[in-house]
Amino acid sequence: MAKNKTGKRRRCIAYLSTVGQCKNIAGKEAGQLTCIKEYAQAHELEIVSVWHRDGMGAFEVRKHFLAMADLIRKRTVEAVVVVKMAVVSDTMEDAYSKIGMIAGAGGRVISVNEGELSLDLHMNVRKDV
Repeated sequence: MAKNKTGKRRRCIAYLSTVGQCKNIAGKEAGQLTCIKEYAQAHELEIVSVWHRDGMGAFEVRKHFLAMADLIRKRTVEAVVVVKMAVVSDTMEDAYSKIGMIAGAGGRVISVNEGELSLDLHMNVRKDV
């Protein structure tokens, strides 16, 4: 991934998400953050905020993604970085929904394991609606 068009590092949110026992979540999220920081440094990304799932369910994760999409619309950040999309989403449909939510706001979803995730759709959005 290259620098954005202005030559600056791409401003991102690191989203930490694990599943399992509550007592193990902090350790797993610390490992994810280290992994994301290494990836960010290698790919010209600037982590400006870190969000935690904290063992919450799918409803809370969706609320987090809606809030992150709002930050992207406001141009506060440009992308969301996760370690693995399968840990953030329960199903394939859920993963595409979250990617579409961020893409619809003008941002990107980047996975350390899978690279940049996209829908590869070219849609004409009506401005008069």
